Amino acid sequence: MKQVPRARMRDYTTFRIGGPVRLMLFPETRRDVLRLPEIIAGAPFLVMTGGSNLVCTDADMDGVVVNMSRFQGTQLGPDVLAVRSGHRVADIMTLCLAQGIGNLSFLAGIPGCVGGMVCMNAGAFGDCLADWIAAVEYCALATGRLHKRYDVHSEFYYRGQTLLTSRDVVLTVLLRTRPGRREDIRRDMERARRYRRQHHPCQPSAGSVFKNPKPMGMSAGQLIERAGLKSMRRGGAQISPLHGNFIVNTGDASFADVRYLIDHARDTVLKAFGLLLEPEVKIVGGIEDFQRL
Repeated sequence: MKQVPRARMRDYTTFRIGGPVRLMLFPETRRDVLRLPEIIAGAPFLVMTGGSNLVCTDADMDGVVVNMSRFQGTQLGPDVLAVRSGHRVADIMTLCLAQGIGNLSFLAGIPGCVGGMVCMNAGAFGDCLADWIAAVEYCALATGRLHKRYDVHSEFYYRGQTLLTSRDVVLTVLLRTRPGRREDIRRDMERARRYRRQHHPCQPSAGSVFKNPKPMGMSAGQLIERAGLKSMRRGGAQISPLHGNFIVNTGDASFADVRYLIDHARDTVLKAFGLLLEPEVKIVGGIEDFQRL
């Protein structure tokens, strides 16, 4: 198992922000995962995959990060696709097109890996990953035991779930598949990618900052824009001129810059509309946001 001392979180997150941690581990096999409790021992730890929804402090963090991005692989069976947690969404889309899998095209263009998408129940265009999950295999680091759960749909909700805790590591997800014509799949994927290119910024970010409020009259982005915050800057961070629910790193953003804009947007929307926006990004402000066994 690869181990990187003093790894900088900025090198492993799409926001390109974050300071060094004591140690970063890269499990590649089930045996590696089962060794994690022994290696972590009593140290504070954090589990991540693609780092596409993390906002991390610039400060040193005396903890261990379990990075599952190397835990990759797929296996296609009758009406089901098994995907390891570190497998990139872009590679899954390539497989779906090649194999004529037509029900997962809504994921096209989403950055990151499948493990993180399970934890946040990622989705778009009215679909979400939980609608297609047949089973989830994970390791409970607190006990060092592997679990495989079926029929878990009721444990997922909008951009979240109750199946896993922050001390669990997703290994494999079984996704139900539905066949489709390749020309339709290609069209649907390109439509999803084109929408994201037109409406989402290309600068480094952590994706949507806030969940859309329920019941949804206006989206989080629309509320932020109506509050007059679009294009607002703080240091090297900016609320995107393209989409109000994205904060982008214009080149030299700090964690403090981003955290200010998140807090200011939340407080301003609450004052203007009486709605408290809930973060969709995972904020790691220090070692207190790590877990312990």
